[in-house]
Amino acid sequence: MVSLSRRLGGLRQETASGKSTRAHSLSFQKKLMLSTALSVPAVFGYGGNRAYATCANTGGSTYLCSGVETVTQTVTANNAAVTMAPGASVDTSAGMGSAIIITGDGALSFTNTDGGPVRGDLRGLDIQAGNGLPAASIYVQTTQDVTGRIGGISAVNAGIGATTIDVAGASGTVGTGIVARVTNAANTGDLSVTAT
Repeated sequence: MVSLSRRLGGLRQETASGKSTRAHSLSFQKKLMLSTALSVPAVFGYGGNRAYATCANTGGSTYLCSGVETVTQTVTANNAAVTMAPGASVDTSAGMGSAIIITGDGALSFTNTDGGPVRGDLRGLDIQAGNGLPAASIYVQTTQDVTGRIGGISAVNAGIGATTIDVAGASGTVGTGIVARVTNAANTGDLSVTAT
């Protein structure tokens, strides 16, 4: 019967003096373990460090939030248009941070007419439009509740475009339901808040 060490290419090699070379044995064993470790992910699929972010880019500056998430979803993109898919929800109220954070220059929007509630430990929705692109604006439309501990929605627009918030309900446990600010140097830009 052929020994396992011989079949694996000589885990133990005999020298001219009859002693086995342990260095060669360890070197081969390390190579065997390394090649096995590298081949397992290729055969069975890599299972570590997967990103389960629910707000994923679907092309250009369009993002779709799907599934149920319990960690903050952050979208940083100019002209970001973020939409909640049917049944999608984000709830970070048991942890920390806001549920959804949207930042970027230009026209930013958040729409939730088909998804579930958005709940955050700090805020439900943080949306901040910078003034790096002309007429930065903010548009928020949601038929679902947006809640947080210190506020439901915080909208800060540093551009001169309109800030429009149309919500079914926004509330803060110890804070304000909706905070909307226009912070451009000229202090201009339309501001409209509608709660139904």
